[in-house]
Amino acid sequence: MPSCWAAKPPCKLSARRVLANPVVVPHRIDAPRQPQSPLEHVQQPLSNQPLSLSTEPTLRHIAPLITEQANVSLPLVSRMADPTCSAGIAARGACCPRACGQCGGAGCYQKSLSTGQICCADKVKRDRPFCSVAGAPCKLAFSSTPTFRPPFFDNAFVSRGSVLQRHEACAVMVNGLVVLLGGRGVNKGVSIYNPRTGVWTAHPGPGAGVEIHHFQCVAVAGKVWIVSSWTGGFPFEKNNALVYVYDVASKSWSTRPGMPAYRRRGGGAAVRRGDWIYVVGGNRGGHGGHATSLGWMDAYNYVTNKWWLNLPSLPKGAERDHVGGGLVSDQLCIAGGRDGGHAQFFKKNLPSVFCFNFGNWAWQQKANMPAPRAGAMTATVCGNRLMVAGGEGNGRAYKRVDLFNGFVWQRGPDMTRARHGSGLAVSQCRCGQVFIPSGSGNQGGSPELFSTEKYNPSGTPNVCGFY
Repeated sequence: MPSCWAAKPPCKLSARRVLANPVVVPHRIDAPRQPQSPLEHVQQPLSNQPLSLSTEPTLRHIAPLITEQANVSLPLVSRMADPTCSAGIAARGACCPRACGQCGGAGCYQKSLSTGQICCADKVKRDRPFCSVAGAPCKLAFSSTPTFRPPFFDNAFVSRGSVLQRHEACAVMVNGLVVLLGGRGVNKGVSIYNPRTGVWTAHPGPGAGVEIHHFQCVAVAGKVWIVSSWTGGFPFEKNNALVYVYDVASKSWSTRPGMPAYRRRGGGAAVRRGDWIYVVGGNRGGHGGHATSLGWMDAYNYVTNKWWLNLPSLPKGAERDHVGGGLVSDQLCIAGGRDGGHAQFFKKNLPSVFCFNFGNWAWQQKANMPAPRAGAMTATVCGNRLMVAGGEGNGRAYKRVDLFNGFVWQRGPDMTRARHGSGLAVSQCRCGQVFIPSGSGNQGGSPELFSTEKYNPSGTPNVCGFY
């Protein structure tokens, strides 16, 4: 939680003062203990489940809520719409950047909201010189009345540099950076986007002769893991034999032992739970009648570099590839995909949705997807919901976005551009934004896109100053 600082008076209210329409947000919930083996069926307590969107605050102001018993202020985590203190903390008429961890003092007014520059209190400026030092506390130069807007997509601002366009790739958020890697093409370079500066930078690929595509990647502790993927050209793609690991800090690649040859495949979902990355579905053989879609599930422990094979498969008839997934209330849910082992594979999108319950160690069928599609960008986003964005099939690419809470589907805002074959880079939930870079803009492999979509949850600004 941000600390509370001000020259005078301190950023604290009387214990008896009551705010108008206060919105209570629980303390941060520590991550639940995860099983150290896929066979350790731990049923997580309900109190440790991620918060749903229904519990998020609707007040777009950050203000202290005073408890009668403890006489301490608990900062509320909420969001404000442009242009009202969009990347900062609003308190007692002041607007201060949350990155500085303060809620008062001179020099804390954030002037430039469109490019995400931040400045610190007590006349200390960071990143850019857009910082007012007129007095303490810094008075807002605009109305403090919050405005409300439903979730929406827009094009992410890029000040310089450009994404290396690609498809059948993956994007994830690592330490506040959007990391885009893989895709069709040998030794495809890595593109990294900094949302604070609006800059793409280019970095080396996995090495000469190495091609990695058709995978869902997983971010863990500053690294991106690709545990199941394809190589080679359409329609006779081959299975990669190794696990590929990208270290974002050192900009370096390494490898680990892959699946045994008889379990290798590409095009499946990869979802992390605890120390394990679960691979569900996939395909051996590529695209067409010569290939086979699978319902297999295996798990890889990224700490011990060991594989746990032959876990419960999807029900018969639910085999699929070009599928993604995520954790929803501690269940591993997969949605979309298609039967790629069919001559008319573009017409074989699947509506069925399945979630794996770690409590009873079994798959359960859930509500069907409203608009079946394959190759969609899929991940768990803030509010404990599975987002399925874009996709392809039946002669087109999609801009449609759907959200699944484990029981029902809800239509989200459309992207600005139809696309498939990328990933969802999900920021920390204090910000809630999701970035979707590049991908293909039509069914199949072209055109590969330069643009980046940005999803803004309700009430968030165009730029979050701190991730």
